[in-house]
Amino acid sequence: MTLKTSAIGVVALCASTLFIGSMTTSVAQGAFPENSYATNSTYGKKWRCLRGFDLKQETCVKVTIPANAFLRSSGDGWECERGFKQRSKECVTITVPKNAYLTGRAYGSGWECERGYMADNKGCNKITVPANAFLSDTGYGNGWKCDRGFEAKSNACKPIDVPANAHVGYSGNAWECTAPHRRIGKKCKIQ
Repeated sequence: MTLKTSAIGVVALCASTLFIGSMTTSVAQGAFPENSYATNSTYGKKWRCLRGFDLKQETCVKVTIPANAFLRSSGDGWECERGFKQRSKECVTITVPKNAYLTGRAYGSGWECERGYMADNKGCNKITVPANAFLSDTGYGNGWKCDRGFEAKSNACKPIDVPANAHVGYSGNAWECTAPHRRIGKKCKIQ
């Protein structure tokens, strides 16, 4: 019987019985590829690639890590360091515009605008908040919301015109009829 050794644990293949020990692995030649170890799994493959190796066509190939990258926690690939993003098989520097910060995400631009700024295709622009409004936490729209009792009209917040038998609604930016009244057009009437 030909034996192969790697640094995972002791495995000896004798007839049809598999014995597992510690420190080194010994398996009959051809039982599984180099840079792999036995899993003792009852289904699927009976082996896995060592950390730092990836499965390619039934073999374990060393993961090539480019500059500014590190081995992924799973051990079978790589990801870029903070401040870099993957482009093809390399890590390129993320250019962070003024009034922005790195997000640490592997997708998108890799940066977000600071609070009070909104992203466009050129960078981060200061949000102009009109009277009776406040900065919103959403990443879309105009970057602000009207105070309670006001509604957005173009780039301003105007007082809500609340008709008789109505009140400012739950959202704070629209009105609702007071029960038992029902909305009919721009008025509240009993039906």
